[in-house]
Amino acid sequence: MAYVTILTVNYNTHSFIELCLKSIYKNTTLPFRLIVVDNGSTDGSLDYLQRVRQAEQAIVLTRRTSLSASEHGRALDFVLYRTGYVKTPLVCTIDSDAFAAKKGWLKELDKQRNGHFAVGYEHFRDPRCLHPACMLFDYKKLRGLGDPSFALVKKGGRFFDTGIAVSESALAKGYRLVGARGLEQLVPHRWCATRIQKVSGDQKLDNRVTRSEFTQQNDRWFTRPDVQAIFQK
Repeated sequence: MAYVTILTVNYNTHSFIELCLKSIYKNTTLPFRLIVVDNGSTDGSLDYLQRVRQAEQAIVLTRRTSLSASEHGRALDFVLYRTGYVKTPLVCTIDSDAFAAKKGWLKELDKQRNGHFAVGYEHFRDPRCLHPACMLFDYKKLRGLGDPSFALVKKGGRFFDTGIAVSESALAKGYRLVGARGLEQLVPHRWCATRIQKVSGDQKLDNRVTRSEFTQQNDRWFTRPDVQAIFQK
């Protein structure tokens, strides 16, 4: 019987989602159930996910959305609060451009959680909060928070990324959030350029790097020894 539901969201991240899913199956030692939500991909990744579904390796849910920055979090909300697919004590969210690099990664995270509400990546906007790029939490306690959204929230005229509302609701309830130790080695995370729309040539992304630089970085990501180990049979 599954102990944890692993939940990820895909939108046009074909190479990354394949790495993510294969790493989960290769390196997860706890009994788990895998759910993938696709937000209307057009890059061939949905075809891959359909094959995964046919092999009964995951539950694949599809949504037809108008792409916006909030759709990733809304997909998490869709599964966690509305579909009834989650039937396990724990849930682990993992981004499609992250992967489980170490055998027993989820067991280690649960050990670090140590019975508290959640463990995971500290949020880059607020270190008190956690980000669902990789976040393991108590599902019953989550539902007891009143269904706070994983989508973008607006505070003081600024938008804050997913996880802020959930984390703040948990903190207000007196729950502890644990910033995981060594998470970059357990679950490396690569923000992926394929999510950026209407970018061509060397236009700057976030005023930092160009699209071509992103492509080069993505190519280098797949030459990592720990990534190549996932694809080895």
